[in-house]
Amino acid sequence: MFMSKPIHEITIGTMEKKTNQVNTLFDTGSFYTIVREDVLPETKFVYWYPVPDEFKTAVKGGKLQIKGVTRLTIEYNNRKIVEGDILISSDINREMIIGAKTMQAWDIVINNKNGKTTVTFGKDMRDPEITEVD
Repeated sequence: MFMSKPIHEITIGTMEKKTNQVNTLFDTGSFYTIVREDVLPETKFVYWYPVPDEFKTAVKGGKLQIKGVTRLTIEYNNRKIVEGDILISSDINREMIIGAKTMQAWDIVINNKNGKTTVTFGKDMRDPEITEVD
């Protein structure tokens, strides 16, 4: 049975409220959330590494350079989350990958029914149980 990939267009935003639409792969096989440098909206809130980190990829001998880290809001289907550990790389083919760490923190679920894949955000940064302090 053919299964569609969980690739959806989302809106990413900076702390300065600059946004961009990016095609995003929701990937439970990746722990980290990574954005490609050329689709990152202009922001002053990036920590650029003095020396890039290097990760191995699933491809034999594959490597991925991480140039820095930032914080972005992510909007999809009227749900909005904020993630503070988004890695920045020029080496990924996709515009963005949302990894398992972000999916677990925000209760993001990938569902497959009859070969159609959907993504559901369980939490929203505007939900009272997240925004209220007891």
